[in-house]
Amino acid sequence: MMQVLRSLPAHARVVAVSALAVIVLLMSVALGRLGGWFWQQQLAVSDMQPRVARLLGYRDSEDLLRQASEAAQVELDGLVFSGDAASVGAAVQQQVRRVLEGTGLDVLGSQVVDSIVHESLEEMRVNITASGSMEALDLALSELASARPLLLVDALEIVPQNLRQNDPRQAVNVSLAIKAVRVQ
Repeated sequence: MMQVLRSLPAHARVVAVSALAVIVLLMSVALGRLGGWFWQQQLAVSDMQPRVARLLGYRDSEDLLRQASEAAQVELDGLVFSGDAASVGAAVQQQVRRVLEGTGLDVLGSQVVDSIVHESLEEMRVNITASGSMEALDLALSELASARPLLLVDALEIVPQNLRQNDPRQAVNVSLAIKAVRVQ
């Protein structure tokens, strides 16, 4: 290569060396840009690897997640009421009346009151008044605590009844505020 350059006239050598320098410079710039692009792509891939691994983990555990979701849905269905607000309010009222009457309390009145909405759940409220013995009230409260769908006693007011002095029975009037949850 050097012999070819020496055999050329001086001005041709300058042109050849300049052209060769320009070609080397352009190749260096191209290789530099290619190296920079490659480096950026490597960073992007390494940035994506944890996300891809997480998605693969979700895919691999899809069946477990689906089973857990179904189990949670079954559990939720056992705790909350479903349906429209009016029918759920009536169902709660009837269920509470059945529990109280089944334990020996006399239901004097019941009323479905305004509900409170919390995101996708609605809190249904029922006020009920009954009278009977303390033992029946104790049994009724135990039954309400174990009821499914869940019935929560929000407020309880107990007032003793005026009875004859020789009556060993301990009778009370009771006012209950019951809450139940409905899925909207």
